[in-house]
Amino acid sequence: MKTKIINDIEILNSDKPDYQVFKNHIKKVIVCINQPDRGSIIEYEKCAKKYGWEFELFTLHRLTKISIDNDEILKKYFSDLNYVEKILYFDCGARIKEVREERNLLSSEFIELVGFGSEKELIEIENREKEATLEFLQVLSKNTSVELEWLKHGKYTKYDIKYFETSELDYFIDKERHFTIYFCLEITEMNLLFLYAFTENKWICRKYFCDLNFDSWFDDHNKIKDIFIQLRKIFSSLKNYTSFGRIISPEVYRRILGGKEFFKNIPTIYQGNNSWWFDDICDIYDKYDISINYKIRYEDWFFKLKDNFLKYMDYEYYQKKTNNTHK
Repeated sequence: MKTKIINDIEILNSDKPDYQVFKNHIKKVIVCINQPDRGSIIEYEKCAKKYGWEFELFTLHRLTKISIDNDEILKKYFSDLNYVEKILYFDCGARIKEVREERNLLSSEFIELVGFGSEKELIEIENREKEATLEFLQVLSKNTSVELEWLKHGKYTKYDIKYFETSELDYFIDKERHFTIYFCLEITEMNLLFLYAFTENKWICRKYFCDLNFDSWFDDHNKIKDIFIQLRKIFSSLKNYTSFGRIISPEVYRRILGGKEFFKNIPTIYQGNNSWWFDDICDIYDKYDISINYKIRYEDWFFKLKDNFLKYMDYEYYQKKTNNTHK
């Protein structure tokens, strides 16, 4: 599947007459796939950007969710289902109250957050004396990142954890303007999470597509260089934003991925000397002034990860460094 997709992208730049007409008008390549595997996302994006095209990935889950949440799509493409616009009401006051209370908001503050018209009516909904409209739940989901399906039915997870996509990050930078991001690294298995805080009450989580425990990889080591280049670009693009490094425990990692808790309420351990690990890890040649303190700042995981990046970015320099260390 991966080879076919790459070939399909490559052929768009073909000099064959059939492709000459439109290839110069291509701005973005969109790939639709059921579930991306490790390493494929970077290769697809790299192939598209080689020709100056943007890249975006749509999983089956993402396409389904877009269709379900968009009335216009339902009307236009599913008219054979006799779709009729109507007001839907849901008996989900307990879940709404749960969302409010985990943010420590008064009911008066909560109606301001979601633009609801009446504090008294909100209390009635929370006490299950009234039902909530679909429109209200959609606004609540948008302003808090709580999953709409969970609000309506109590199904699936409250907070959906998706895979990180560079196209989504570019969108956030372009549209959101101001946000805080936490680069959370679980150093037992070297799993990387991105926590975005858009407001005090709206946080989302994205999971990096692979672990960074390269020594345990069976194959795909040729992807390490591309991973370093991508991460360095990500970290660099966010230097003008409020960003922090966090080292998290396996327990905290599992709690975040569980999607049951408001991310802001989950303790991400400590800042300490790890607040800038994401920047320091890119200093593979130890050129930063602070590099003389790396041995004081960091534990073995940092040096193993940095050496792996150096090894696959500049093997000759890595060999010289290794030989000097053993002398």
